[in-house]
Amino acid sequence: MSKKLALFGGEPVIPIRYRTFQHPRIDVSQTSIMSELSDTMISYEGNGITKQFESVFADFFSLENTLSFNSGTNALFALYYGAGLKEGDEVLVPGFTFFATATPLFLLKCRPVLVDCTPNGNMDPEDIVRKITPRTRAIVVTHVWGFPCEMDKIQKISKEHNLLLFEDASHAHGATMDGRHVGSFGDGAAWSLGAKKLLTGGQGGILATPHRGIFERALLVGHYNRRALSQVEDIGLFPFAETGTGLNLRMHPYAAATLLEQMKSYGDQLAERRETAEMLIEGIKSIPGLETLPVDPRMDPSWYAFPLQYNKKEFKGVSKETFVKALQAEGALEADIPGTTCPLNRFFAFQVNFTGQKVPNSDLQPTNQSLPACDKYSEVFLKLPTWYGPDRLQYTEYYIKSLEKVVKNCDELKNI
Repeated sequence: MSKKLALFGGEPVIPIRYRTFQHPRIDVSQTSIMSELSDTMISYEGNGITKQFESVFADFFSLENTLSFNSGTNALFALYYGAGLKEGDEVLVPGFTFFATATPLFLLKCRPVLVDCTPNGNMDPEDIVRKITPRTRAIVVTHVWGFPCEMDKIQKISKEHNLLLFEDASHAHGATMDGRHVGSFGDGAAWSLGAKKLLTGGQGGILATPHRGIFERALLVGHYNRRALSQVEDIGLFPFAETGTGLNLRMHPYAAATLLEQMKSYGDQLAERRETAEMLIEGIKSIPGLETLPVDPRMDPSWYAFPLQYNKKEFKGVSKETFVKALQAEGALEADIPGTTCPLNRFFAFQVNFTGQKVPNSDLQPTNQSLPACDKYSEVFLKLPTWYGPDRLQYTEYYIKSLEKVVKNCDELKNI
């Protein structure tokens, strides 16, 4: 292996076959999955393959009243709509998250209030308490990168202040706190099933709620006609079952079929990702300037991503952007600095009122507050992937070697 950094012409550490990782890894071919679909499986009554997936998902994660959608964003919107959130309600949301945790609230004319984070990027229970006002109606948490929030503390706060509690579990399929799956702690939860999520249908989302009323209202917002007619029991809602509220947000049956296949081996995927995360933790211990996040012994993360903290001083002023560029040149193509998962007050949508005008200190202002802990977390944060499958240890080993090489030769990066 060349000692010269690949960024300057040296030989990359990682062989070509380990530079990209195929996900999802499905045991049967996509063609085989699709050939099994039939008119009886593609059912508007909710008894087809989407219902099969909902049932398997509910059983695996010990959930009630699951309902599939065409995206995680729409699953969140349906959850908020189902809970009856309305104009003027304040909803406490994570200051550090992907923006779609909060943006569906704008459609309901709610006011998202940003909450600062703890050192691992999750919502700070102490700041939650500081942000509660008489107009606060709900708390929404995100289990960032698959690390569960401090749900015992947040549950207690929500009960003491009579607030709804929702979980955006889009990073955390299978993560647990005190042996309990995230998504089961509050009044409802939503998962994205799109893009590169741990479980992916290409596009898709799902919600779960212990409350039948929230479930039935969510049915009306996205699953009108036959399914709503067969499942809406509330006499006050039933007259709207046939038409719904104007939206069709159903999951595509092909996505459901793909997800159903992944569920067959998802326990193995989780266990193997956790194995590679442990290997990364052990390997990075001896690499100066990089720190892994501490894992609370009560939690078992899902490791949607492997977060790292970058000490710029240790690297003599080399920016983390340059550091990541050097890693990618070594073949660690999935080393990354997230762009849109970040402090939300950086987005224009969270700096204006509902009319699109900046109005400092207005009651309609989504937020004009600072998020010092989120800014600090974002400043030092970068992430690596985790892996599963028969070659997972090779991927992990090569990524550790690429980190070691770049750190050892970081002096070469000082002038970039």
